[in-house]
Amino acid sequence: MTQKTLQWFFVVQCQLLLLIVYSSEGFEGGADAIQHWLISRDAPFEVSLFLNQWNKPIFTLLSAPFAQFGLIGMRLFSAATGILTGIVLHKTVKERFGNLSWLPAIMLFMTPKYLELLTSSMTEPLFALFLSLFVLLIQQKNFGWMAIIAGLSPFVRQEGMALVLVGLMVLILVKKWRYIPMLLFGTLVMAIIGWAASGDIGWILTSFPYNSAAAEIYGSGDLFHYLNNYRTLFGTPLSVVFLLGILVLLFSLRKKEVSSFKLALLAGLVFSVMFFSAHSYVWWKGLSGSLGLIRVMACISPVLALVASYAVFKALNLIPSKNNPVILTVLLFPLIGAMSYEAFTMTDLPTPYEQSDVVMQRTVNWLKQQKDIGEIYYSNPVFSYYATEAQLEHGSYGQKSINPSQLNELNVGDVVVWDAHFSANEGRLPLEKLLQDPFYYRVKSFKPDDAFIVLGDHPYVVHVFQKTEKRIIKQSQKHLLVFEDFESKSEQYLIDNKGRNASKCAVANADREFVTIKKDLTKSNADTLVSFQVEAWIKPIDAVGEWQLFLVSDIGELHYLRVDVPEISGSEIGKWHQIKQSFEMPAELTDSFTLKCYIWNPERLEVYVDDFRLEAVAFNQYLQ
Repeated sequence: MTQKTLQWFFVVQCQLLLLIVYSSEGFEGGADAIQHWLISRDAPFEVSLFLNQWNKPIFTLLSAPFAQFGLIGMRLFSAATGILTGIVLHKTVKERFGNLSWLPAIMLFMTPKYLELLTSSMTEPLFALFLSLFVLLIQQKNFGWMAIIAGLSPFVRQEGMALVLVGLMVLILVKKWRYIPMLLFGTLVMAIIGWAASGDIGWILTSFPYNSAAAEIYGSGDLFHYLNNYRTLFGTPLSVVFLLGILVLLFSLRKKEVSSFKLALLAGLVFSVMFFSAHSYVWWKGLSGSLGLIRVMACISPVLALVASYAVFKALNLIPSKNNPVILTVLLFPLIGAMSYEAFTMTDLPTPYEQSDVVMQRTVNWLKQQKDIGEIYYSNPVFSYYATEAQLEHGSYGQKSINPSQLNELNVGDVVVWDAHFSANEGRLPLEKLLQDPFYYRVKSFKPDDAFIVLGDHPYVVHVFQKTEKRIIKQSQKHLLVFEDFESKSEQYLIDNKGRNASKCAVANADREFVTIKKDLTKSNADTLVSFQVEAWIKPIDAVGEWQLFLVSDIGELHYLRVDVPEISGSEIGKWHQIKQSFEMPAELTDSFTLKCYIWNPERLEVYVDDFRLEAVAFNQYLQ
């Protein structure tokens, strides 16, 4: 395996990437990817968007020409940044690695989450390019341009502020004091541009889009959330070799003199550790609007590829005749094969549509067939993408989010497209507000083929409301369908004096995997029931970890929704906890069916269950 062989391997990877980009229908990153495209597309016509801090000015500036060609243009932009990043990695190690100089680029394109993002329109690939340029410029001892790249990086992604700090550390270490002011070049230029455009000299701070107020929506999570997802992010082979590369790099630093190459690797590694640790901490504490999205770690993929390839290079140096093409092929083929297999199994490429996207597409297609529709208001940016594709001519489909206080300001005939994710969370518009408003008529609902839960523990659904001139009579009533306190039962799985009130309760354990309640329904009576809620009280005797205990609603092939019972720590063992699930009936139902709700205990833990309840809300609306 010669240098030319590896080079051609990378060329084939690039061709496959372009084929995947062309073949992808969905978009990794969901609504965020669409929002990035919309801002970049509209920036040349609304110049203030070039200063949008969520989209980031440098990203907007570079991607705007591509965005004019639609989402495919943004995909090509991401793919181009990936190809350029691979070339930069090659240049970084060219003098050092010899025949293996294309190995970091090949490894980069086998990093699962990074590869997926190259088919979308997110900021992570561009930031990865800036990070790889940062490392290359240190290796070339071009500290002036290194400082400029670091200073501009916060305007690609906000984590670039940490890259500025690492750049400062490098300049202090190599005693290049005169370049330190150049770290502020990017901020100074952007501050002046923004000041001239907005009149606010401190616009960089005042327009910062991330704050802890979003924690009430996004919540927090496990400190080791990103670490636990290492395989989805980087794949097992790359992760293992990367860890070996860290050990090899740290061991080589025992020498008094550190080469510019090792300094570059070390700077990239320090930044990556800071990046990984900061995101883990922020998600753990629920700070700065973090949603715990694992895709952000694609930003540091070039460093992982460099450090991992360094480990391979050092290992091959220990082998005689290491430059023999046959020996190189025999040694490298298993690693490249394993990484290729991992990238294939851990990615879903070409990127398919998500279920929520399909539902939104159905909503747009239905609206296109309607005649008497005014302005359209919504919170999910994906609506705008499908409205553009469907050439929705009536109404307006520029993003028009609406809050509850603005409902009275809409004109008769205007439409609100409410979805359970964005409208209920970022849009701050509760469904109950529209259901209770006497001038909004729910004209249509769209549900996914397979039920799933979104942020806020709500089942995903899209409702279309239209404002009417006449008042609407709305009636809602809650119905108790099933209530089981197990007092009148005598089955063997029941135990006495262990329930919530020292009464009977059910037990799920090594002998019994399920505790179930069920209700026979017909399509006619199910159509009058808007929503369902199932709740139960559980008392764990054993510790319950993540994905070990579930609350499930099930109608066979028609509906299946599983909700994970939150992890219960040791201090909560032996206490009663209430668990809930909300759901709606699927669009397609048979004439009669059985709705089953159950506690599923696949790990056969010892868990008590009591007061198992299934309720439904019936909703009717009449025009006066």
